Amino acid sequence: MKFPPPLQVKAVMIDLDGTLLDTIPDLAVAANMMLTELKRPALPELLIRNFVGKGIHNLIERSLTGSMDGKPDAQLLQQALPIYERSYRAVNGKHTTIYPGVREGLDLLRAQGFPMVCVSNKA
Repeated sequence: MKFPPPLQVKAVMIDLDGTLLDTIPDLAVAANMMLTELKRPALPELLIRNFVGKGIHNLIERSLTGSMDGKPDAQLLQQALPIYERSYRAVNGKHTTIYPGVREGLDLLRAQGFPMVCVSNKA
């Protein structure tokens, strides 16, 4: 059964990270690879999950300090950034999972005839 949309919809835009896919495990693995290379203790994924938001720079700062509002030494931060970027490239997509119900939701939107666009800030 096809239902007419209540509004004139030209397309449905859906964010990839954190909406369709749980990508935090990849972020956590990369953060811990960075910490290991810097000879710092690894952090639990659950803690890193809380650090995600407001960009990679903030994730790296929070991971280095182990807190939401900590500020690492500027030299350490400069050293950590390329290590994190290299680590993330190595694991991107390897630990990501699709959220329950996403496939069914996308199939329903497709069956309703909605044009769909996936939005991401990934390179």
